[in-house]
Amino acid sequence: MNEPPAPLTTAALAWADGQPLSTTFGDVYYSREDGLAESRHVFIEGNDLAARWEALAPDGRFTLMETGFGTGLNFLAAISLWLERAPAGARLHYVSFEKFPLQRADLTRALAAWPTLSPLARELADAYPPPVPGFHRRWLYGDRVCLTLVFDDAIAGLDSLAGSDHPAFGDAANPRADAWFLDGFAPAKNPDLWSPVLFAAVARLSGPGTTASTFTVARPVRDGLQGAGFALAKAPGFGRKRDMLRAIFAATAAPSAAPDAPRAPAGPGRRRGAFQPPWHLPPEPHRGPRHALVVGGGIAGCASANALLRRGWQVTLVERHGHLGAEASGNPQGILYPRLSVEDSTLARFARAALCHALGVYPPLWSLPGQGAPCGVLVLPESDRDRAHMAAIAERYRLAPELVRQVAGEALDTVAGIPLAAPEGLYFPRLGWVVPPALCAALAAGATRVQAEVERLDFDTHTRRWQLVDANGTAIASAPVVILACAQGLGRFAQTRHLPLRGIRGQISAVAVNDRSRMLKTVICGAGYLAPANDGLHTLGATYDLDDPDTGVRPGDHRRNLATLAATDGALADLFGEPAQGGRAALRCTTPDYLPVAGPAPRAAELVATYAELGRDARRDIPVAGPCWPGLWINGGHGSRGLTYAPLAAELIASGICGEPPPLPRGLAIALHPARFLIRDLKRNRLADRDAGKEPR
Repeated sequence: MNEPPAPLTTAALAWADGQPLSTTFGDVYYSREDGLAESRHVFIEGNDLAARWEALAPDGRFTLMETGFGTGLNFLAAISLWLERAPAGARLHYVSFEKFPLQRADLTRALAAWPTLSPLARELADAYPPPVPGFHRRWLYGDRVCLTLVFDDAIAGLDSLAGSDHPAFGDAANPRADAWFLDGFAPAKNPDLWSPVLFAAVARLSGPGTTASTFTVARPVRDGLQGAGFALAKAPGFGRKRDMLRAIFAATAAPSAAPDAPRAPAGPGRRRGAFQPPWHLPPEPHRGPRHALVVGGGIAGCASANALLRRGWQVTLVERHGHLGAEASGNPQGILYPRLSVEDSTLARFARAALCHALGVYPPLWSLPGQGAPCGVLVLPESDRDRAHMAAIAERYRLAPELVRQVAGEALDTVAGIPLAAPEGLYFPRLGWVVPPALCAALAAGATRVQAEVERLDFDTHTRRWQLVDANGTAIASAPVVILACAQGLGRFAQTRHLPLRGIRGQISAVAVNDRSRMLKTVICGAGYLAPANDGLHTLGATYDLDDPDTGVRPGDHRRNLATLAATDGALADLFGEPAQGGRAALRCTTPDYLPVAGPAPRAAELVATYAELGRDARRDIPVAGPCWPGLWINGGHGSRGLTYAPLAAELIASGICGEPPPLPRGLAIALHPARFLIRDLKRNRLADRDAGKEPR
C-alpha cells in the first residue's frame, strides 16, 4: 500500500539586522549577541570536543548528532574545529535533523554574517540538498566530513535510524552517537520537540560515554534527559543565560539479542505480533583489517569501491574484462534519468532519494575532463495523463525548483535549444549525462585492479576471510569483506543464486550531429531519450527487451530507436535525415520489484529454515535475527537506472560494513535487502516454485 505523501515546508523567516527569525515559532535561530560564540560555548565546549578530537586515532571516527540543523551554524562551528584539531585521516559523521529546512539562499544569507567561516559555508551551500523529504548525504571538505541531513521531524527521523523496530531488538545494530547537539527552538516555543519520546530516541542511539549539551535548563528537558539515562550537570550559560546543560549517558542498555546470537529454532509457541521478524537486522560492523574485494567493474562495482576508498579502505577491484565499464556501463553516453512521483510508494521514495543523492555525487566528477556535462534533463509527456501527472509533480516540488520545475511554451524551447512540439515538460536543471566508462575509472581510482573471472567464493571460518577462485581452481585474491556487483553474474555463485534477477537487453543508437541537432542543449527524455552531441555523435534509445541475451547490434533496433524518438516529440521526427552511424547493445539486470539489491548476503537455506513458520502465518512473531554470510555484500539489480541508483546503494553498503549511520531510513534499507525475496516467497508459500539455493559448506 502506498504511503500518503510526506509534506515538507521550508522555514518561514523574518530578518532583523541580518539575522533570521522563525515566524512559525517566534524565536531566533541563535543568540543576537554572537551566534558563533554561542555555538562554540554551548555545543563545542559543552561536549569537550577539542580535547576528544585531538585524542582520536589517526584513522578514527566520531559521530555527532543534532536535533535541529537550522542555519548550519553549529555544523560550521564544529567543522572548523574538526579540520583544525582532528587527525587528517579521521572522519566525522554529522547527522542532523530539520523539519523546516532553510532554502539555499536563506542559508547563504544567514551564514554571511560570519566571514571567518566563508570558505566552509560556500562548500556547504554548494552541496546543500533541495528541500525534499528524507535523508540527504554529502561528503565534504576533502572527504573528512560526512554530513547526513534528514529533512523530517526529529523524533521520526531518529526512529528511522534504529536497526529494528522489534522490541526484542531495540538496542541492536543501532548507530551510536559520540556526542549530541540538542538544539532547536526554546521548549516554550516548540514543546513538541522537547518531549520524553525525543529523549528516549536519543538514548537509544547513545552508549557509554556519549555526551550531550543544550542551551536550555527547562524542567521538561532536565526530566527528559534524566529519565532517559543521562547524568546532568549545569554549567554557565552563554551571554545573558545563566545556565546551560551538559550531560553524559550513564544508563546500561537493556540486553537484547545480538545479530550473531544463537538462533532458537522456530516453535509453535511463538505469538503473532505487530512487528515483523528482524530478518533484515544489519550484521555486526566489520572490525579488523580494512581490505575489501569488489567483483564487477561496472557502475555498481566502481561506486562500491569508491565508497570504501573514501573511508580509507584498501580495495581490490576484480573485473573479467580488460577495462572498466565494459558491459551495461559501457555506453558512450549515460543519462541521469529522473523518476519522481506524486505518490510515496517504496519505489518512488527510493528513486527520489537516489536522485537527490546523485546531485551530490556528480558535480565534482563533472569538473573533471571527459566526464560528461550537467546540461539538465527535460522530460516530455507521452499522454494527457502524463501532463496531469507532471503538473502534480511540479506542484508537489514547487519549493525545490533547483531539483525540478515545469517549463512551457517559449521557455521549453529555450531550455531545449531547439523547437519542440510538446507544449510543456519537466526540467531537471542539475542533471545531465556522463561517459560511463570514464566515470567508472574516476570512481575506482585508487583501487587495485585485477583482471580475472570469478567462478566461486570460498569462506574460511578460521581466518574469517573470503577467497575468490577462478574456473581452474586458482585463487585470485582474498579479503575479509567482499562486495558482489556483477549484475547477472550473481547467479553464478552458490551464496547468491537464489536472487530472482532478470536480464534486459538494451540497444542504443548513434547518429551524426547536424546543423539543427547541434543546437540541442539538454537531454530530452520521454518515450525514449536523446542526448546532446559528444564527439560529433548523438546517442539515443534505448530498446527494452526482457530475457533476450543477444548483445549483437540489430539494424531493426536502430529503426525502433528512431521511431521511439519521433514518439517522444513530433518535432524530433525529422531532426536526423541520416541513418544511425552505429550503436551498442548490452544486458541490464533487474529485479521483480524494480528496486536494486543492496545489503548483506543472506544464508538462504538457514534463513528459510529460521522463518519457515511464515509460510503458515505471515504475521508470526519470530524474534530471531536474520542469518547472513560474514562480510559478504551485494550491490546489483539496478536495471536501466544504475547511474542514479548505484551510488546511493554503494553508500548504504559501505555504511553497513563500517557500522556508520545509514544514508537511508530503515524502511528503505529493508526494501533493498537481498533477503526480501526469500521472505516474500515464504509468506506466499512460493518457495516450492523455485530453488532457494544450497549453501556451500
